[in-house]
Amino acid sequence: MSSLQHDASTTVNAQEIAQFKHSSTSWWDKEGYAKLLHTLNPLRVPWIVDGIVEAGLVSKDRIGSSKSLEGLKILDVGCGAGILSEALAEFGCTVVGLDPCADMIHEAKKHMALNPSLTNITYINETVEQHAEKHMEEYDAVVASKVIEHVDQPDLFLDMCCRCLKPGAPIYVTTFNKTWTSWFFRFIRQFLSGHSHHHHEANPWYKFICPEDVQKSLEKYNCVTKHVRGMYYNLLTYTWYWSYFHLISYALYAVKDKK
Repeated sequence: MSSLQHDASTTVNAQEIAQFKHSSTSWWDKEGYAKLLHTLNPLRVPWIVDGIVEAGLVSKDRIGSSKSLEGLKILDVGCGAGILSEALAEFGCTVVGLDPCADMIHEAKKHMALNPSLTNITYINETVEQHAEKHMEEYDAVVASKVIEHVDQPDLFLDMCCRCLKPGAPIYVTTFNKTWTSWFFRFIRQFLSGHSHHHHEANPWYKFICPEDVQKSLEKYNCVTKHVRGMYYNLLTYTWYWSYFHLISYALYAVKDKK
C-alpha cells in the first residue's frame, strides 16, 4: 500500500474537463472528434482480453468464447462516453465506467440505453481518487486507455488505479510517448484534421509520459510490468497497428503482486 501523501491532491485538470464537456455530444460520431478512439478498439480490446487470460483469470473452458470475461469486474478509468466500456461489456464482464466529466457520463448512459443487452455497465461521475477510497482491491482489471495524458499528477493517478486492483490483477495503460517524434505526429494529425493548436492546448505535448516513468510509478505501487508494445496510427488509412516502434504511442501491461 502506498502512503497517503497524495490525499489532499487531485488528478483532475479543469481545462481538460471543459474541453471534454464541449466535445461530449460528438463522442459517438465515428468520423468526428473521437475517431482515433473508435479505430483503436479493434487493437486494444483483444489485447486487454488476452492479458486477462494471461493473468490466469479466465477458466480454460471460457477461453476464446464470446463471453470469456463473464464473472469478472473491470474498471474503465476515464471512460468518456463509453467507447471502450461498451466493447468490453460485450465479453460478459461487469464494467464500471468512471469519468469526472458529468457530460461524458450523461452521453455514455444515453448511448448505452440504445442497446438493451448492455445491462452489465455502470457509469459513475467521480474522480479515480474518490473511487479508490470506496473500492480498494475490488477489480479484476483496471484499464486507463488514452487518459493519463489528460490528468494532473500522473503518479497519483496510477497510485489510485493500483489501489482499485485485486492482488494478481492486471492494469492496462495506453498513451502517447513523450518524444520529439510524438510531438511531430501530433502536429501533423492536428493539421490533417483541420484543428489548430488552441483547440488542444489543454492536452499539451509536455503532459505526455514515457513508458519508463509509467513503469517506475507502477513498481512503487506493487505492479510488475509484463510488456510494453508500440502502437502505430496510420493517418492515411485511420488504422492502428502493433509496432516495435515506441516513439509515438505505446501500450503497457502490468500485474499487481499477489500478497
